[in-house]
Amino acid sequence: MCPAVLGSRGTSFSKGLSKVEELDAGGIAEVIAAMLRESHNLRTERTGTVVALTDLDLEIAVEEPEHDPAGAYVRLPLGVRCTAWEEGYAWDQAVGVRSAEAHPLADALMSWVDNVLPVFIAIQQPDHPLADAVFHQLGADGEGRPTELFAGPVGWRDFGGIDEGFVDVARRRPPTLVVAERLMREGQLPNRPVWFYSLCGRTSGEADDTVEVVLNNNDVSGHFVDVGEHLPWGSGQGTVKSWALLVPAA
Repeated sequence: MCPAVLGSRGTSFSKGLSKVEELDAGGIAEVIAAMLRESHNLRTERTGTVVALTDLDLEIAVEEPEHDPAGAYVRLPLGVRCTAWEEGYAWDQAVGVRSAEAHPLADALMSWVDNVLPVFIAIQQPDHPLADAVFHQLGADGEGRPTELFAGPVGWRDFGGIDEGFVDVARRRPPTLVVAERLMREGQLPNRPVWFYSLCGRTSGEADDTVEVVLNNNDVSGHFVDVGEHLPWGSGQGTVKSWALLVPAA
C-alpha cells in the first residue's frame, strides 16, 4: 500500500494570516471558515468556536492555542467530526513552528488543513480536491468484515540530516499505515469509525525515539512502540506524523 504524497503543504492558509498573534479560538475559527470558503470552495458557517462544513456534514472545533513564551512554536487543539457519528470530535494537537515564511499559528493551521482535514473530507466527498491526497483502500478486518482505510498525507519536519532515503521509506510505509495494518489484522473492529494518528520522532539529546499513537482520542502508544522501527533515521532528526480512518464498509 502506498499512501499519499509526503509532506504536502499548501499555501492558501498563509493569506490573511499576517496578524495572528492575538487571535483567540473564536478568531481562529473565523479564519478557518473564511479560508475554507474562499480557497477551497466549501460552504461554511461559524458559531462561536465551531465551524460547520454544511455540505459535508462535518464540524471543526477550535480550542485556545498554547503559545511558547519565546514565540518559537504554538500548540493548537483542533477537532473534527462527522455530525452523523455518535462519537465526539477527533482531536489533534496541531503544532506550528515559527519560520521566515509563517507565524507558528499559520504553520499549525496549514499543517492541519493539509494533512488531517482531508482524511475526513475523503469519506464525505471523495471527489473534492482536498481528498486527492488521501490514500483509500477497501480491505477486511480480522473477522473478514469489509473495512475501508482512509490514510492522510504524511507531514514531517526536518531538524537536520534527513535524506531522500528516509523520505522515500516514510512515504511508502508511514508508521500510521503499520498501525492500520495491525488493527485490521488482529481482530474484529468496532461497528463504528476508528480514527488514529501516529507521530514518530528523533531529536538530539534524547536516548530513545519518540513514538506517539492516539486512537479515538486515547493514547495507546504503549501497544505500538515498534511502528517506526523501519524508519532509516541515520544521523537525521525530525518528526513524521499522519492520520488515518478505518470505517466499516457499507
